[in-house]
Amino acid sequence: MQFQLIRSVDDQVLDSFVFYAVLLVLKFMSSIWLTSYNRIRHRLPANPEDGPVKGHPQLTTCERMIENDIENIIPFFFLGLIFVMTGGPELSVTYCKNIFRLFFFSRCAMSFCHYFHIQVFLYSTSKCCDVMLLISNTTH
Repeated sequence: MQFQLIRSVDDQVLDSFVFYAVLLVLKFMSSIWLTSYNRIRHRLPANPEDGPVKGHPQLTTCERMIENDIENIIPFFFLGLIFVMTGGPELSVTYCKNIFRLFFFSRCAMSFCHYFHIQVFLYSTSKCCDVMLLISNTTH
């Protein structure tokens, strides 16, 4: 009796998931290397025993990028694998690839904006609901 779960998955969808998962790991590793570079550049030790650890703005930005990557990339691995194993192959291969591409490029764009302090203004859900209520009340 063989275990056939992986064989039932469309090979192109699984290959696409693995490809973008590897790219996300490399992106995550680049964030770690960027943190190390900034520690060396600003002469900030990693341990309090090595000297005073002061929070340099660029270093705290890199550390927040890593925390944000951990919060988003690790769940992508599990949810993406569940997606591929359950519903992904029923959808078109192009649609599945575009979902993985969208996540990868949005993570890269977020890290770029975060590192270079580019503010992206998004409205919160409550503000959007307030605007929708205002529009619906004025149309009656």
